[in-house]
Amino acid sequence: MSSQMVESSSSELALTISRIERKLQTALPPAVGRQLVDWMVSLSPTGRAADYFTQRSLFPMLRLPVWMAGAAGSASDSGFQGDLAYSTINGYYFIRMIDNVMDGDASVEQNLLPLSVFFHSEFQSVYQRYFDFSHPFWDRFHSLWLASASAVCREAASPDMDLDGFREIAANKMCAAKIPLVAVHYQCGEATELARWLQFADRLAAWWQFFDDLMDWHKDYSRGACVYFLCEGNRKKLSHESMHQWVVREGFQWGVDTLEQWMSDLRESSIGLRSSAVEAFLIDRTHMFRAIVGGILPGLEALAELAAAMDPEPRGA
Repeated sequence: MSSQMVESSSSELALTISRIERKLQTALPPAVGRQLVDWMVSLSPTGRAADYFTQRSLFPMLRLPVWMAGAAGSASDSGFQGDLAYSTINGYYFIRMIDNVMDGDASVEQNLLPLSVFFHSEFQSVYQRYFDFSHPFWDRFHSLWLASASAVCREAASPDMDLDGFREIAANKMCAAKIPLVAVHYQCGEATELARWLQFADRLAAWWQFFDDLMDWHKDYSRGACVYFLCEGNRKKLSHESMHQWVVREGFQWGVDTLEQWMSDLRESSIGLRSSAVEAFLIDRTHMFRAIVGGILPGLEALAELAAAMDPEPRGA
């Protein structure tokens, strides 16, 4: 991605965040709105809320509808795409606040949770400008939105997870990111290959979720989370091994090999989308992934020694 494209994206995101902040100032008492703004800022490693959405490690929820419209040959509608970005960012904040509370990662989120209705309202109300109440868009909207919420609850309640269950939950957790794709489809006069794009979004969501699970395995293990990587570790590790020892011996490499294969499948399936932007994105994220892995693998031997010293009585042995 060129620096010009990055600057343009950052500038547009800054305007979108400013739009949210202005609406907060008018919709809520100033002190209350300030709490939500401060929370938005706290998520970003730079202290600027807009920068959070430019991170390479973030699922490309804002880019998917742009890519889809471009592949369909639709004339660029900056107003429509701007509204989609505004809606999606609000939807993300709504889901993120609930996820943090459910995952036990909440700091101020529990006290702010009632205010999450602001994000939900702004997420949904954008689409009311484009689709009347009888439009078929709304059937898809409600179906995808409820599937996303249901997947979060199922994941939290699941005692175990196999590959099929993981793929289904990962895809459904990201269902909200498919709502803008449906909107683009109808806005373009149904001239898009919607089914292909939705399937691609599902596969990309599975890759992204597993990547997160692999990178965060120790944190998930410490809090007793049920994630596919750890469930597979329980099935694969030797009877005398701790989870730490399995990860070091073969688990991390197994996760890397799995992600490499899934990325290869993604790139093959993306050919049908006829989008050079998608192709470039997948190549870039492959490089990102390999660079991260390259920085971790050399330290696994040291990690093995550390795990043995810190875990003399392995759990789950």
